[in-house]
Amino acid sequence: MRKMVKNPWTWLVLFAAIFALAGSASAQQGFYLGTGVGYGMPQWGGDMNDVDPDSGMGLELVHLGYNFSPNLGVGLQWGSIAGELEGDMYGYDLDEGIYGEGYMCFSGRYTLIDSTLPLMPYFEVGFGTYTALGEVEIGPADADLIVDPASGFRLAIGGLYYVNKIYIAPELSFHTVEFDDVEYETDFGDFDDDDIGSGDFMLLLVKVGYHFSKE
Repeated sequence: MRKMVKNPWTWLVLFAAIFALAGSASAQQGFYLGTGVGYGMPQWGGDMNDVDPDSGMGLELVHLGYNFSPNLGVGLQWGSIAGELEGDMYGYDLDEGIYGEGYMCFSGRYTLIDSTLPLMPYFEVGFGTYTALGEVEIGPADADLIVDPASGFRLAIGGLYYVNKIYIAPELSFHTVEFDDVEYETDFGDFDDDDIGSGDFMLLLVKVGYHFSKE
């Protein structure tokens, strides 16, 4: 099961099926505000590659934006993923661990307007700030992890379906970030590490929201 949920191609096939089964859509522009919930799939690398983060819950607490036209717009996304940690750190097996990774991004959006499609596909490219934290039981000590914020990038593809001014939007996004410094707070004191590696993840969401104007 874990191999399936970590395979991006599986999610791309499922995402295409959502488009095929959906109904019709209409063009929108103006301000919008919404939220989203889904599934996060971390793909950590570098020094963090020895730690195996499980796929877990994804939450986009809020997204808001403005479409200048039915095709072009900008938006802000604030969300996170969370799950359990396995693997090893510094030669010790992780007895127990949890993680959270958050983001705040500013993105540009292009929406493809085509009345023959079941959903209105949109594409987003953005950048922003990412950070992470965790709690682990490692060897003889418990530790809290606080990762310093770092700049990262976000690519997303989704589809909009409107019921009046309310929209539903399945979305698949890829986030890439290279983390540097992390601070460990343990029972035996605090210490730092650097160049810890990438905190990449994929995020499959179902978004809902409200469009304040329509054309």
